[in-house]
Amino acid sequence: VSGFFLDTLGRKVSLMIGSLVFVVGSVVQAACSSVAVMLIGRFISGCSIGILSTVVPLYQSELAPPQLRGGLTALHQVMVVFGVAIAAFADALLLPLDEGWRLAILIPVLPGLVLFVGMFFLPR
Repeated sequence: VSGFFLDTLGRKVSLMIGSLVFVVGSVVQAACSSVAVMLIGRFISGCSIGILSTVVPLYQSELAPPQLRGGLTALHQVMVVFGVAIAAFADALLLPLDEGWRLAILIPVLPGLVLFVGMFFLPR
């Protein structure tokens, strides 16, 4: 699926679509009223993660100067792990709250929106 987006739409548009799909999936999950709707939201978010996990390192390596390519691509993976650690910390704080699980699911909408808006300022 990522290859289709990359070949037909390019890296920048693929990143923008991936971020919007992620936002939609997160909102569907946070607003769910049943397990079925939660699973649909998880599927939507999972599709976006599949696209983004392929496109982000590719886009970074194509834009980066040759001497920084390897480091920036590795930094992508480090930041993924950092994001997982932050999510675990946020879950520990939010899950005990009433409806805190909805907040924990909505927090990732912010980086998704930042990625979408930020892509307007980056080259193709």
